[in-house]
Amino acid sequence: MRVVRTNAIRVILALLACLSGGVCPAARAAELVQFSLDRPIDAVAAPFVMAQVNGLFSAEGLAFTMNTAAGAQEAIARVASGSSDFALVDINALARYRDKEKADGPHAKAVFVLFNQAGYSIIARRSRGIQTMADLAGKSLGVVEGDPTAKFWPAVAKLNGIKLSTIKQSIISPAVREPMLSAGQVDAVTGSSFLSALNLKDRGVPADDLVLLRLADYGSEAYGYSIIVNPAFAAAKPEAVKGFVRATIGGLQQVIKEPGRAIEQVVSRMDGGSRDLEMERWQIVLRNNILTAEVRRNGLGGIDTARFEKSIEQIAEDFKGASRMHLKRRILDALDTAHDFPLPPAMVEHEFANIWAQVEEELKREGKTAADEGKTEDELKVEYRKIAERRVRLGLVLGKLGEQNGITVAGDEVQRAIMARARQFPGQEQQVFQFYAQNQQAQAEIRAPLFEDKVVDFIAELATVNDRKVDKETLFADPEDEPAKA
Repeated sequence: MRVVRTNAIRVILALLACLSGGVCPAARAAELVQFSLDRPIDAVAAPFVMAQVNGLFSAEGLAFTMNTAAGAQEAIARVASGSSDFALVDINALARYRDKEKADGPHAKAVFVLFNQAGYSIIARRSRGIQTMADLAGKSLGVVEGDPTAKFWPAVAKLNGIKLSTIKQSIISPAVREPMLSAGQVDAVTGSSFLSALNLKDRGVPADDLVLLRLADYGSEAYGYSIIVNPAFAAAKPEAVKGFVRATIGGLQQVIKEPGRAIEQVVSRMDGGSRDLEMERWQIVLRNNILTAEVRRNGLGGIDTARFEKSIEQIAEDFKGASRMHLKRRILDALDTAHDFPLPPAMVEHEFANIWAQVEEELKREGKTAADEGKTEDELKVEYRKIAERRVRLGLVLGKLGEQNGITVAGDEVQRAIMARARQFPGQEQQVFQFYAQNQQAQAEIRAPLFEDKVVDFIAELATVNDRKVDKETLFADPEDEPAKA
């Protein structure tokens, strides 16, 4: 590396000057820097390990020490308090931390983005009938508490025309993520492309049964791991910050040049680490998260302001979407209660047949019967017929309200929804476009939920909406689990 050669030459020249009778300056004391990882060391830390092993931090006048925090929030808190000078954390975790911190409290700021794309993903089992994001409808998804993937998932679902109400979501702890998916207790889980997916392989789940749905492939704008620094340290020692970043970039270049040696160094610092597993992890990280098309085009370390603003909007969608689901449920309940009229038998029967076919398919896939639900088949049919009647009634009411108030769905809105649908099938977009172009019924199925949402939004604008503060569990609870209210 140039920096190593340059410093070596300077050292040699200085020694020659001393030997020839010159005056030798006093050695500059190295600046001690504390660096925190947000979890136990693995291949992600390879650039920092190589920078340390090869003396790149020392060449910048830095005495580098590395420690491990119990999660991103603790790592950020260490930097904010000054007990660590730098840390490697998810930039979106930093955004959430800053939302909570006091204006006059300690801060931390990002100075270098290492992961141009976050590894946020949904990991699913192919054997459970999931190959694309569209296949999640009707399946069970374990949403890991505190998982950053879960924060972006609602926005990505909306972007791709996926209704969260069609997915059986349950909040699970990080400790049971891999065990539940490997045991088949859920069909998919939120996680990371370079963590959860590899951990599942390590648990013996066949590689060909794992499907990795990267949110970045479906429209997520999220950046990922970034170097953060204590602002007071940065203000007092800007050259140390620049030196730290230079050494990190040099370490990254050396990992790219000598990946085998780098991973051996990482594994030697792990408790029972696997060289093969960490090598695979590094290859995934380098390909998908670090050397992206944007980095090759614009360089490493920075952000695109417009893209970053979109990513912040996508985080906010997590809360807006959950709040809107509850509002929509209240509106539909009120409409259902307020209208009682004879329903066209053929429409009810058609809707019931569709619902019941889905119920039978799900029971068959899960190897269950009505008895496993604690009911007879006739009792289940009665329950689902009531759901069919509610859907038909609400469909007619919403249709009439839309007609009376001139609410329509424009052709370009349908086209945008079809484009979102096509994104759910990477590599098959053209076939999806052709399918909808040639199938009027399929276009009607795209148009219907768009129309429903527009009518609901119209009603919401006329209604008096009272805000109410709730805890996170209440906000993200499934509205379908709530008792109907007038």
